[in-house]
Amino acid sequence: MNKKLSIFAVVLIIIGIIGTIFSGIKSMPYFMKVMSNAEKEINRETNIYNKDVDINKLYISTIDSNIVIKKHNKNNIVINEKGKDKYAKFEVNSNENLLEIKQLENSRSKVNDFYNIKNLNDLLNIVVENIYKNTNHSIVVYIPKDADIEVITESGNLKIEDDIFLDNLTFKTSLGYVSLPKDILKLSKLDIKSNGSVQLAMSELLGIKDVNIEARDINIYSDDKDIFINDIESYIPENIAINQRINNPNYGNVNINTNIPVANNININGYNSDVTLDLPIQKYKINFDIKSSENILLQGLVNKNIVSDKTTINENIREIKGILNKQLENLEKQYNVNVKSQNINIY
Repeated sequence: MNKKLSIFAVVLIIIGIIGTIFSGIKSMPYFMKVMSNAEKEINRETNIYNKDVDINKLYISTIDSNIVIKKHNKNNIVINEKGKDKYAKFEVNSNENLLEIKQLENSRSKVNDFYNIKNLNDLLNIVVENIYKNTNHSIVVYIPKDADIEVITESGNLKIEDDIFLDNLTFKTSLGYVSLPKDILKLSKLDIKSNGSVQLAMSELLGIKDVNIEARDINIYSDDKDIFINDIESYIPENIAINQRINNPNYGNVNINTNIPVANNININGYNSDVTLDLPIQKYKINFDIKSSENILLQGLVNKNIVSDKTTINENIREIKGILNKQLENLEKQYNVNVKSQNINIY
């Protein structure tokens, strides 16, 4: 028992020292130099794989390392490790048309690191390494031609910088984020499953035929890229299916705020979540089929003079079917919105 108490006391002292060092980093030239060197280190790429293999499928599995996928004009597949994390080890295998990249299971024992401290410089290096490694360590994959891609992470993020898709992209994560190229893509199917949040701009979804998203919180929004694309409506997804994950059924939100229709057909199953829709109902013919277990709020449409106050007299609206903006009923093109949720708010 005394030994355990002694170890605990040492750890507390070390934590105090770390806090003191970190608070003084900006004011001490030596520490600033160490931090500067660390920043250079995290931007350096070290090659771990370089082979001429013919693939059409790419599978990547990481624990906490981020993933960046790019296209290049060379024949080889190149995999670089970016940043510094002495615990991260990777295994790369190719089998027929499949390339697999796996981050090996590891044990990160910070206490063992602290036992190896011999001087202040050792302590500082450990502190700096822990500041940078989780957010900046990544593998960068350069591929020469399009491929189906499946990525699985625990907390690592996925960033795809170029349109390198063959048909399908699948991303499964506990807490990671996904970023797609803001371009008109050629992708048949996008599947995203997350225990956390998914945020996507409409400019990341253009050119994708079918989109399936399952997450705790989902946010789809318009950005400045939208206004620079002619005939943008012809590139929106045909179908989007959104399901709120029910691992925590009392918490979760679906928010859609776009200047263009999200898809020709969108289906949202919000379970016990709140769904907020801020859609371009003033410009496009949008047909609603929505059901709420508690209430549907239309005050935002009243403020836009799209529906009258009489529509909202009943404070317990739980179902709406049809086109709310009656002025656009005669338009030929129609976009369909199907929602089931606890609370629904339409702007």
